[in-house]
Amino acid sequence: MNVLLDTSLVIDVLRGGKRGVALMEALEADGATFHLPSPVLYELSVGFAKFGARMQQALFESLASHWHEAPFGDRQARGAGELQADLIALGEPGSDVDAQVAGTALADRMVLASLDADHRRIAAATGIGFRGA
Repeated sequence: MNVLLDTSLVIDVLRGGKRGVALMEALEADGATFHLPSPVLYELSVGFAKFGARMQQALFESLASHWHEAPFGDRQARGAGELQADLIALGEPGSDVDAQVAGTALADRMVLASLDADHRRIAAATGIGFRGA
């Protein structure tokens, strides 16, 4: 199973949060292959720089070395745009980054793993596979 990681999950794992760690362990037990989308890398990079979180960044780099990249290219951008348009039509738009992450999961046929209630809602509205705590 190919799993796309969201920012909320990665941050929780970096903080040693029980929910995030338990979800990652359960996914790993299910044979998941983890993928990190470009928009999540962007959000994490902003946070590391803003807060000077060098220890968390070092831990992240160590973890991420075992994950696959999930670039945000043309196909993912089109998927995110269509997904956001569908959400707007339903009266439930997501943030641009949430749409980009979910659009990547949709375009690359991955399960989205997140602790974010907005991603749970987006996945339910669009039919994206979802795993959360």
